[in-house]
Amino acid sequence: MFEGFADQWTPLLPSGDVTDEVRRVVVAGTPLVTWRTPQGQPAVLYDRCPHRSVSLALGSITSDGHLACGFHGWEFDADGRCVHVPFNPSVNVNRLGATAMPSVEAGGLVWVFTGFGPLGDPAYPDSLDDPLQVRGVHVEDWDCHWTRAMESMLDSTHVPVVHATTIGRYMKRRARRDSVMRLNVVEEDFGFGFLDGVDDHPPGGEITWYRPNLMMLETVIPPRKLRLYIWCVPVDDQHTRMVQLSTRNFAKNRSVGVAVDTFNRSVFRQARRVVETSPPGPVPDPHREQNVPTDKPMLIFRHWYHRELAGTSIPDPGGPIRPTD
Repeated sequence: MFEGFADQWTPLLPSGDVTDEVRRVVVAGTPLVTWRTPQGQPAVLYDRCPHRSVSLALGSITSDGHLACGFHGWEFDADGRCVHVPFNPSVNVNRLGATAMPSVEAGGLVWVFTGFGPLGDPAYPDSLDDPLQVRGVHVEDWDCHWTRAMESMLDSTHVPVVHATTIGRYMKRRARRDSVMRLNVVEEDFGFGFLDGVDDHPPGGEITWYRPNLMMLETVIPPRKLRLYIWCVPVDDQHTRMVQLSTRNFAKNRSVGVAVDTFNRSVFRQARRVVETSPPGPVPDPHREQNVPTDKPMLIFRHWYHRELAGTSIPDPGGPIRPTD
């Protein structure tokens, strides 16, 4: 389970995408199911019925908020406990549970931990919880390994090339053939942050990486503040779920907000067109491919990935495991 991405907190979906209907979501090659109970609690189970190992996503949600398997009607609560087995009123349901994954709801997202012993809480900036900010949400799948998408989010030098008609037009206009980009990378407990300045011009924004898969871009043009949060969530070796949240303290009018969100998605499309041409599989060892000084953020990420995540996995438990076990 969770090959190459073990023991990590990652968003599963934006909160608004988890409803009272069962939904199948794959993370790092491991199928999960999620839904929301009548009490508003999000549930996340391993997508396998303990009875005959079929997909629980074929089931439905009962009026009590339980997931009823689509094969024999066994019912499971949000913690994976079996609460009903049709035609077997005397059976001990306590030994028939499904496998629940540790999950929380925070920052407008439903998170899942890719293991059975959660390490702390999900790491994300406090600004994501600011109720005074207008939010935009967008989710799409890219045809690439998540590490290729992640390092593209940490790369400033591609901006005036790939995004020449959108966010890169100002950098492109200022840059000369002999221009120099200055990167001030500061490593933190959660990852790193850096400013990118070209020649003597002030930085255009600050990029922060939160391990394992969040990039936050913060642009401040007083009194305007715009933050873009992008999670690169692994689906499998060839697909990545890109979860984009944006917050801003301006453009609160709905029509203007639609224009801002449309612009953000056009930036996404420009990056996707390039990243999807990358070789299949994860980013190579930092000593492979050719690198230059402005690649420092990506190289820090590559070193961390190959040291901490590459080759990791979680054994299939083969039985019910709940977060409280």
